[in-house]
Amino acid sequence: MALLELKGVSLLTSGVERVASVSASVDAGQLVAIVGPNGSGKSSLLGLMAGLLTPTRGSVLLDGRLVSSMGLRELASQRAWLGQSTPGADSFTVAEVLNWGRSFVARETIDASTALDEVVEMFDVQDLMAARLHRLSGGERQRAHLARIWLQGTRLTLLDEPDSSLDETGRSMLRGAVQAFVRAGRTVVLVTHDRGWAMSQADLVWEVHAGRIIVD
Repeated sequence: MALLELKGVSLLTSGVERVASVSASVDAGQLVAIVGPNGSGKSSLLGLMAGLLTPTRGSVLLDGRLVSSMGLRELASQRAWLGQSTPGADSFTVAEVLNWGRSFVARETIDASTALDEVVEMFDVQDLMAARLHRLSGGERQRAHLARIWLQGTRLTLLDEPDSSLDETGRSMLRGAVQAFVRAGRTVVLVTHDRGWAMSQADLVWEVHAGRIIVD
C-alpha cells in the first residue's frame, strides 16, 4: 500500500481550478520532487497532501486514511509540514521551536528517542538556541525548522519551496538535510525550482502545469 495516495483530486478556488483531477501515489521512503512554473498549482497540490486544503473533488489518503478526516493534532503526529513561511514563529526562540516538534512526536511511526542534543548538533543550531527567529538569516531559520521536523518524528515530510530564500550555502545544507531524512527511512515530498537537483536525486519528479501532473 502506498503511504500517500491522491485519487482524482481537484481544487477549485475563486472560480479557478488550481489542481485538476490528479491521481498519484507516493511509496514509503521515496523522495518526490514537484517542479513547474509559478502559478502552476504546485503549492496547492502540496497543501492538499498536508490536509491544509480540502479537495473540491476526490480524496487524499495517508496510510489508507482520509486526510480530511484527521484533526490538526493527529495530522501533526502523522506528517510534518514546512511552508514558505511560518506565521507567528518569529517571536519564538530556536529552543522553543524545537519543543514544538517534540510536542507532536509520533512514537507509533518512527523511533523518536533521538536525544535533543544530537539533533541540535546534526542541524548545527547549538549556538542559536536562545536566539529569536526574526534575528536569524534565512538559512539559520531553515535549519531550526528542519530540526523541529526531525524531532516531530513523522514518516511523511512535506516541504514547500524550502530553498526559495537560501543562498548556495543554504541550499547545500538543505540538500544534505533532505538526504538525511530519506536515509532515515522517511518519505519526503517537496516543491522546488531546482530542477537539476530534482532530476538527479528524486525517486519521482512530478512536473505540474495548469494543476495537472504531466510527467510522473
